[in-house]
Amino acid sequence: MNALRHGRFFEKDTFKFLNATGEHDPYHSPYHIWLKLLILAILLGLLVPVAASEIKGKFKHLELVEAPNLIGLTVEDAKERVAQAGLEYGRRTIIVENRKYQGQEGKVVKQKPAAGQSLPKGATVRATDYNPTKRGFFGLGGKKYTLRKLPDFQPDFRWSEDDHRAALVFIENQGEEWKAMARNEVEAELIIKDQEGSELYRWTKAYPGTISHGQTVFIKFNSAFGHIRKSHTVAVRLDPENKIDETNENNNTSSYRDLPDFMVKDLWIEKTGDRLKAYSKIRNVGTKKSTGNWTFSWFLDGDRYPYGPSVGVPLSATQEYTLSKEFLARHTDIDAESHQLAIELNDGNRSLEELSRDNNRLEKEVAPSN
Repeated sequence: MNALRHGRFFEKDTFKFLNATGEHDPYHSPYHIWLKLLILAILLGLLVPVAASEIKGKFKHLELVEAPNLIGLTVEDAKERVAQAGLEYGRRTIIVENRKYQGQEGKVVKQKPAAGQSLPKGATVRATDYNPTKRGFFGLGGKKYTLRKLPDFQPDFRWSEDDHRAALVFIENQGEEWKAMARNEVEAELIIKDQEGSELYRWTKAYPGTISHGQTVFIKFNSAFGHIRKSHTVAVRLDPENKIDETNENNNTSSYRDLPDFMVKDLWIEKTGDRLKAYSKIRNVGTKKSTGNWTFSWFLDGDRYPYGPSVGVPLSATQEYTLSKEFLARHTDIDAESHQLAIELNDGNRSLEELSRDNNRLEKEVAPSN
């Protein structure tokens, strides 16, 4: 009996292949099939070494280097070491507190691939450094945490200009929005010290409302502050009992003396025809309104030009004032591309007491604007 095999018949008794007309088909006999398989095997044996040699040729010029050890290094040192090895640096930063990495702030704590592994030159080593700016609370083993949005309070202080009996403590929130709840309102502590640093008075008040991100609020302290001399020091401390978790706990205190403080904020020059006009912006960054006269001198390209008469403009706390002076062709090269400009305040009148004289002078190279 014949059986159908791919449009042909196979005769079981004679092991012959018959075509559709019943004739013998020699090209599909077992002999020919084995012969074809043998030829195919020979061809594969010849081609495989050729393909392998081509693959080997592609990678024989690939230079391998070892991944350096970055654990414990600062980010800058880690970048330098990776570059010296001929590799690229990929950075990832952990910004949420993790007890696992306590004491390793600012350093690389993980890397991939590990140190010593071979890499093609130019490959990337991914390093993770620990720089926490947010707090978290953790699960088992300190490995899992849920991010908590925290505020960041910073203090400022001013004597009230409307009421000599009042002092104002400002609270700026540079972190996330804070909503006051029972027993954790933002408290401000105001301390008055004498010249020797001994404490004279201490008051504490709380701000009960919400303080949004970037918002500044104030607490008013009413007392007999008028008798406090300018030589006394005012210290302000926010959240004195540390009831509120913050992003940064190290910026909650500040000290002030009730004095003006002149600061040179900026310098620039404008050119008009055959003359130059220099400008300087002055700001009182102290806590008290300035009284009396104050002097200043200009410096242009190394030469000093005293202003002459004193200026009797009183500046309240945070108030600004713009000074100006004209320079002619006889003073300097009017057409020069840039000039060395400087101004110094209170250079001749040291009787005006300030919190600091370190910010009374500013010098910079400026290009005139038309």
